[in-house]
Amino acid sequence: MSNEKNQEIRLSKALKLHPQIKVVSKLGNGNKGVAYLTEDGRVIKITIDREEYSTALALKGKTLKHIIDIYDCWRFKCVYDDGDFDNLFCLFEEYVDTISQKDVVIKFVSLFKHAWFSKYFPDFEGGLGTFDDLNRCMRNPFKYSKAINYTKQFILTEGEILGLENQFEVIYNQLAFAYLELHKNAPKSHLDLNDGNIGFTSKGVLKIFDMQ
Repeated sequence: MSNEKNQEIRLSKALKLHPQIKVVSKLGNGNKGVAYLTEDGRVIKITIDREEYSTALALKGKTLKHIIDIYDCWRFKCVYDDGDFDNLFCLFEEYVDTISQKDVVIKFVSLFKHAWFSKYFPDFEGGLGTFDDLNRCMRNPFKYSKAINYTKQFILTEGEILGLENQFEVIYNQLAFAYLELHKNAPKSHLDLNDGNIGFTSKGVLKIFDMQ
């Protein structure tokens, strides 16, 4: 999202609708949204992503094991000083730790994508796979057991070389369950898989966020 001044205006407009939410710091921003840490240890995110908002509506109020909790979400119109405006979306959601296991997650996600897109699809399907193909396989593990078993074993073998086999297996199993959970609770959505969208609860449970 654009400059700091506009981010401040958007945040102010968003919080006017829910003044009980108190922001203490900015966590970071991407191409479509800005996330802030709140006083009670949660996250408020302002985004232009309509698909992410639609997914948040489908997940709102549900307590899931490997998908972050969405406590609330709303839309609002933000008018700037020059009269221009944006229709924006706001998500109030669970905070997860994205730092403590960052190095392991980066290695895992890189190998996960390599296993699917550089190994499985070209070698066994005869062409380059897409993220839609990946979602289809991960959401139907019994139907696509050959793909699942091949790619998981590849990841674990590479993990053993790195001395991370056990960590990779735990992450893989939880991520696989996250795909199933998301499909069950928001079937029209998809997981935007990158290492920045995976975090862990205080008990070390993997949770995904930024679903679309």
